[in-house]
Amino acid sequence: MVVGARRLPPLGWGVLWRLAVSPLPALVWSVGYWKSQASYENGVVGVVTGVFDTIAIASSFIILVTLVFGVPLYALYRWRGWTAFWQFAIGGALIPTLLFQILPELLFRGSRLSSYEAGCQAIIDGTRTACGYGILAEGIASDAILGAISALVFWALLRLIMRREHPSDAGENSL
Repeated sequence: MVVGARRLPPLGWGVLWRLAVSPLPALVWSVGYWKSQASYENGVVGVVTGVFDTIAIASSFIILVTLVFGVPLYALYRWRGWTAFWQFAIGGALIPTLLFQILPELLFRGSRLSSYEAGCQAIIDGTRTACGYGILAEGIASDAILGAISALVFWALLRLIMRREHPSDAGENSL
């Protein structure tokens, strides 16, 4: 633990609800991305219905992933005394990047899988093409940015708790 650093609050309902709402930027992005991908053939009713479906599915999934992986990460941060915003941003960036980009890449490497994504042949017989590596890099970057933003939202909400409990010793980049 860092000497002189304040401890993170214990894991309770206050921390859990802040952790659950922190992925809202990722949810907003997923709805916006879905709307941009929707075809005009479905019309306005199809797009509105699809947006509600996307919100329901994405919010459940994103909140579940955040709680399943965020709670142990929060416990680690509390145990180590890590309270700086950049530490939260790194942890938030690693969770979706490892889970949704790196892990599938490692699991399906060498398989006979072929994939056509974003208008190009991304994977041919388990081997990524140049276009496939571009798509992978784009996925890693977007997941890392959205994860970091979500973690910073959580950090800011935690900072509000800490300022309420200890108003006199608010540091610039730590809780």
